[in-house]
Amino acid sequence: MEKAILNNNIVILGNFKPATFDKLFMIKSGLVEDGEFLDESIFSPDYALIVTEKLLFEIEKNKVSLNFKDDKLIKEGEKITKIFKNSDIKAFGFNFKRALILDDFNQYKKFFYFENNVLNKHFDGNETTYGYYVSKDFEDYRLSLNIKPLKLQKIEEEEEEMDALDFNFNFHFSKGDLIKELSNALKYENITVGILNDYERNY
Repeated sequence: MEKAILNNNIVILGNFKPATFDKLFMIKSGLVEDGEFLDESIFSPDYALIVTEKLLFEIEKNKVSLNFKDDKLIKEGEKITKIFKNSDIKAFGFNFKRALILDDFNQYKKFFYFENNVLNKHFDGNETTYGYYVSKDFEDYRLSLNIKPLKLQKIEEEEEEMDALDFNFNFHFSKGDLIKELSNALKYENITVGILNDYERNY
């Protein structure tokens, strides 16, 4: 089975001034270089949307969503901390979205099916797909994992869709220091890697 990185994301709740996040501010932060802003980008007093080939950054008055299309969430922690050092942050979360590409459709059933599930009489047959949700509190955060069926297609190749499992990992911090936890982002990503590796070894 192959694995794929679909997205890395930080969601931050607090009080923000979207007008602050203009082109000059973002260039000074080092996250975006001059000339990388795409036409979809929006800059206004109450809302900002920064779009590049690798980054989607949405700023509202009470919420910020920072999406990376590769592993830059791990690599750019220091630059991210600079843009939020004067912000009033109430909660935040790291999200890692991964895909596990299945060898065949029947693997959906191998992962999650069990005989005594009362839902089997309603969802039976060869076309049924399966998912899973689990959540647990740790000392500093709550980890939630939502697994759903997914269809993938390689953009550069004209071939049939691939069956996959969409792994959505959320590390939610209702308190804590964003700047400190960004330096620990690799630790949280390694947790997701370990869980995915367990699935590969056992199926």
